[in-house]
Amino acid sequence: MSIRKHGFLACALVIAFSGPAAAQEEEAGSLLLKTFPRGEEVCYGRVYDAAHLARHPRQRMSAFHFFKSLTPDPLKEEGYRDRKGEIARDRKEAGARWLSVLVRFKDTQGKLYKQEVECQGGPDQFYCRRDCDGGGFLVRPSGGGLLVKP
Repeated sequence: MSIRKHGFLACALVIAFSGPAAAQEEEAGSLLLKTFPRGEEVCYGRVYDAAHLARHPRQRMSAFHFFKSLTPDPLKEEGYRDRKGEIARDRKEAGARWLSVLVRFKDTQGKLYKQEVECQGGPDQFYCRRDCDGGGFLVRPSGGGLLVKP
């Protein structure tokens, strides 16, 4: 599935080793960090139209959005931070990135499903997964967007 980068607000409306120095050096060339830079909100997404879904009758997904939100969610279990605090925290973190996936299936009356995923990778691709769920997906560049493969 190929997805394209969108302005974060537009996406949101559709819906948010060794030591640290060595980890930051390793990350400098990573596709994950280039795709989802620290301290920035980014969104990629694709909505499939009726014609596409008719040509692919076995496809269940009608929309897919992959994003990093730094807008605090007061309903989360962890302590509430303001937006400035979220951006500062995100800029300091090293290692894996926690991102969000928002999916709509064609047979669920428009309901959206959201999942946080942990992503890690190298210079050409990265892999995202959720602990204990037993699955994940591989991400690599494709034209001006990303290709997501289970």
